[in-house]
Amino acid sequence: MTDIVNHIVTEELSDVILVGHSLGGISITGAADRIPDHISHLVYLDGAIVESGQSVFSTMPPDIVAARRKLVAEEGRGIFMPTPPPTAFGIPEGHSLTDWVRRRITPHPAGTYESGLKLEHPLGNGRPRTYVVCTNPLHPPMAGAREWVAKQDGWAWQELATGHDAMILAPTEVALLLSAVG
Repeated sequence: MTDIVNHIVTEELSDVILVGHSLGGISITGAADRIPDHISHLVYLDGAIVESGQSVFSTMPPDIVAARRKLVAEEGRGIFMPTPPPTAFGIPEGHSLTDWVRRRITPHPAGTYESGLKLEHPLGNGRPRTYVVCTNPLHPPMAGAREWVAKQDGWAWQELATGHDAMILAPTEVALLLSAVG
């Protein structure tokens, strides 16, 4: 989040549409909290959403949290989430980009799942917000975010019939959706 804020401020950017995919939803939430006047819209692309003080794990289904903590303890030396296969992100085996994705997946620091986000303002800080849910298949770790957004007023809701890594599986559809935002 700090890198996003610093980049926007240093480059003197305005009317920025921030897109946060997956855990990137946390970063755009934090950026909007700190520099709302630079941001015109927040797009959560199948993204995680936490309120002030919450961690990603506090919003995920308990069975997924338990499984991930077990992986971190047993395979991640207590500090990182081991790399999952591309299928974990909705990319089917045999897809033309499966091997490309596999070569780029890296372990993820466990602390990012456990650390709470501190916000000084309500989530989104008054910026327009769109949640894009990837529906084919639904990504179970984002169930809490989907359920939370569905109960909120003032959010736009879009659906893409693709897996969680929509930018890989359906780049044209994602580009068209984003070009219509704002």
